[in-house]
Amino acid sequence: MPLDRNAARWLNGFCGVVAVAAVSGLGFLVWSQRQAAESIPISSKTESLRKIKGRAHAAADRKEYPEAEKQYLAAIAADPQDKNLHENLARVYLADNKPKEAWQHLSELATDVPQSAKLAADTRAWFADLEWQFGDKKKAEALCRLATSEDWVRPRPSGKALVARMHAFTTEKSGELTPGESMKHLVRAIDLNPNSVDAHVGMANLFWQEKKRAQSLQELSVAQNLVKPADGPGSTYLAFMFSEVGKKTDADRFAQQAVRAGAAKDCHIAVALARVFATVGKSAQALQLVKQAEAGIHSPDADTLCGFAMVYAHLGKRSEAIQLLDRADKIAVGGSKARVFETKQEILNVKNG
Repeated sequence: MPLDRNAARWLNGFCGVVAVAAVSGLGFLVWSQRQAAESIPISSKTESLRKIKGRAHAAADRKEYPEAEKQYLAAIAADPQDKNLHENLARVYLADNKPKEAWQHLSELATDVPQSAKLAADTRAWFADLEWQFGDKKKAEALCRLATSEDWVRPRPSGKALVARMHAFTTEKSGELTPGESMKHLVRAIDLNPNSVDAHVGMANLFWQEKKRAQSLQELSVAQNLVKPADGPGSTYLAFMFSEVGKKTDADRFAQQAVRAGAAKDCHIAVALARVFATVGKSAQALQLVKQAEAGIHSPDADTLCGFAMVYAHLGKRSEAIQLLDRADKIAVGGSKARVFETKQEILNVKNG
């Protein structure tokens, strides 16, 4: 069965984890930016700036990079405080095979690690990569560690493997990245660290969403040969993805491996494993883990409540699932609102065990 959008987003979160010169076709016309631009009061100066931005976006979309560079520089001269313009110019440099220019421009925008951390997730990952290549490796590693601080508690790599981890972790921001953008991060992660389980599982996830079954299963085969028995999070990623592609035996095997590795001590991983066990028919284990997670997470956010709800739905406890979603709906904000709605729709199609 095709991987549903909700599961894909959830898996990207767990995996959250093209060489820089090959980055192209990035999404420059962001809806939120358009909306913000349209909300500015009209004046001759504002109208002129809006036209310059429009020409810059259009040129970038047409891959006319010299013209896009010219227009973005003009827009920045008129509105130097607009961070989006600076980030878009850096993306143009990357797309035009000018990684060093992209790094130099972003270095002026993000002079230290705290400033770098304020960049958009996509830009931040590429900046860390560029800083590692051309600048201060210690600064790059510090940014990577800060940006991946919410990653599963396991030993942090160093060097190129840490930069690779950041690229893979960036795909957690699936609501902000297109599949193509996520793929570029994952390809770069594998380029930096071919042994990245997170990146290979993330690649499998994206291929599955695109209905490229053979390529998805090939990436899962690579990942399962790379994962170590003591890597609880990696085993969890594999178990979750195998459950989504219908490979219940493999899903159960890696879920059990994750439990033996102690991964379920983390309440959020416990929720993921509970869903896997519920999907493969191990109801007792699923219920034990979700109860453990509920007891351990004292103030769950809307997304976590959606995770609980999906486990109960797979266990055939639909009324409990709906109650959890009602709680989630009351506290959901932004993108979480959409996730609550999508989870409700998905629950209607859930078959337990």
